[in-house]
Amino acid sequence: MKKKAKKKANKNPFRIIIGIILLIKWICFDWIVEWLSIKSYHYLVLINYDKSFELSKELVDAICAYPGINYKPRKYGFITKVYYGMKTVSAKSISKVNFSSMRSVDVGCSDDNPNALVTIGTGDGKCFNDMFIRCDDFDVSNFLSYLSNSFLADYGFICKWRNDGTISDALHQGSKTWFTGDRKVCEGFLKDVYPVNILNSAHVQNALIDKIKEDERMGEIDSSVDGYLIWNVDSSNIRYARRVCKKMGLLI
Repeated sequence: MKKKAKKKANKNPFRIIIGIILLIKWICFDWIVEWLSIKSYHYLVLINYDKSFELSKELVDAICAYPGINYKPRKYGFITKVYYGMKTVSAKSISKVNFSSMRSVDVGCSDDNPNALVTIGTGDGKCFNDMFIRCDDFDVSNFLSYLSNSFLADYGFICKWRNDGTISDALHQGSKTWFTGDRKVCEGFLKDVYPVNILNSAHVQNALIDKIKEDERMGEIDSSVDGYLIWNVDSSNIRYARRVCKKMGLLI
C-alpha cells in the first residue's frame, strides 16, 4: 500500500504541470489564433509639406488605375472639413462630390486585391498633405514617375506593420513629431530609417551618401527619380543604420 501511495504521489506533480499547460492553452488559444491570423502589410507613405497637390477625382482615379494597384472601387469614404466623420459615396456618384470641402479620402480594398487600400489626406492648417498606400513588392521608382504630374512628395518611405490598428496609430507610434508636422524633414532631417527611404534633394547630403557607399550595412542607393533618391536598407540592418544616422545628427 505504501509503495502504491508513493507512486501516486510521484505522478501528481506531472499531472499538475500537464493540467496547468492545458489550462494556459485553453485560455490563450483564441488569442494565439487571432495573433497568428493578423496579416502584415507594407505601406508606402508619401508626405508633401507645401501642399502643392489637391485632392481630386483625377488624383484618386490615377492611383486606382496604376498597374500595381489596378482597382475599381465601388465606394469611397470621405472626411469633410465641416463634418468630422466618415461619409460613404458610391463610385458612380463620385463626380458629384465637392472635393474642396473634403479633408481626406479613403479607397477600400477587396479580398482579390488587398493592395488597393489608399488613404489621401489634404492637410489642415499647418499640417501636411499625405498619402498611405498599401503595397506588396511596390515599384517605387515607376510609381513616383507615374504620379509626378499630380503629386510631388517632399519625403517618403515604406514601412511594415501588422494590420491590427489604424494607419495613423501605427505611423505615430512612439513619435509625437509626426503629429505636429515637423518641417525639419524638408530641411534634410529624417523621421526614421525604413526599408525603403524616399529622399528629396534636402536629404541628399554628401556625408550620408558617402556613408551609404562605404558601409554595406547602410544599404544602397537604388535609383534617382525626378529629384528623389531611393535608399534601400535591409531589414536586418535598420537598427544599425538608425544608430549611424542618429550619431550624424540626421534624425528628428
